[in-house]
Amino acid sequence: MRGRAMRVTKLTLLALLCAALVAGAGCGGGEGAEPTPTPTPINHSLISMNSGTTNHLRGVWGTSPSDVFAVGEYGSILHYDGKTWSPMDSGTEYRICGIWGTSSNNVFAVGLGGTVLHWDGSSWSRTMLDPVRHLQGVWGKSSSDVFAVGWSGAIVHYDGNEWSDVYSGINHLDIPQGYSLSFNSGWGSSSSDVYVVGGLESVVDTDTDSADGGGVILHYDGSEWSEVKCGSISYLKDVWGTSSSSVFAVGRCGSILHYNGSVWSEMNSSISECLYGVWGTSSSDVFAVGNWGTLLHYDGSAWSTMESITGKHLWGGVWCTASGDVYAVGESGTIVHGFPED
Repeated sequence: MRGRAMRVTKLTLLALLCAALVAGAGCGGGEGAEPTPTPTPINHSLISMNSGTTNHLRGVWGTSPSDVFAVGEYGSILHYDGKTWSPMDSGTEYRICGIWGTSSNNVFAVGLGGTVLHWDGSSWSRTMLDPVRHLQGVWGKSSSDVFAVGWSGAIVHYDGNEWSDVYSGINHLDIPQGYSLSFNSGWGSSSSDVYVVGGLESVVDTDTDSADGGGVILHYDGSEWSEVKCGSISYLKDVWGTSSSSVFAVGRCGSILHYNGSVWSEMNSSISECLYGVWGTSSSDVFAVGNWGTLLHYDGSAWSTMESITGKHLWGGVWCTASGDVYAVGESGTIVHGFPED
């Protein structure tokens, strides 16, 4: 997100070790690993979809193959009805970075300048939070239990009536001069089991791996937030899971982490590209996307690289239907659709 890095020895080591995990409280290697699920074969056809825009897309979510939303630059919101993508009136020019909902008529979108949007099935309404709350991601368990996260360690919560700042307890983190703390994504198995991921990055260089000051994972147990000690991990972009014992996080340097209910451990992605999104249909059918059109699939045993049909950066992440339709969005309005072959 921001320019060129001043390297600090401590942070240089973190960047060089971005693929390594040092055992700490809540983290580990292969010990305590859950049984490996039966591998799920990947047999998807990929097509490039006409989005109708050249604006960069930053998020995607839906309820079915005929009800998918994508959001991005200049207040862009697109909707897919199963046949075509159409623009929607968002009422804002701010970049919209994240989208999530509980149904086709209850959708939340968040973005820069404290922008929070809500779709009720007929129109988008806008709520403005503190303009310094540049929000990056949104997730919840219900329409009255929604979290949004963003720059400067922002975490806000919606209780069905109003949004309020959430004290995360991260003020004690040692943030070196020239670096800032950002949160990019959240996910949980319940209201008392929520993860938020992000990290430290240079305030002058956020577009390269040299900006990486290390990843941060927070956990909420329903009453308080705590930092998950994971040693040296890379800056994280997204988190998603299937249960309290199967959570995936992805980020810079091709970093993929997995939590098995006991420990977080590193997974071998075999790539070095930054990964921006992760989603799946089960713990043995997971997709991750990133720079240069990178598409990865996890079958419960190992990650493999899918043959991509684009060289564009898939900045907006990925979303999947329960039936296995996959949508990835990103640079210059790029939308990739993957669907299971018969």
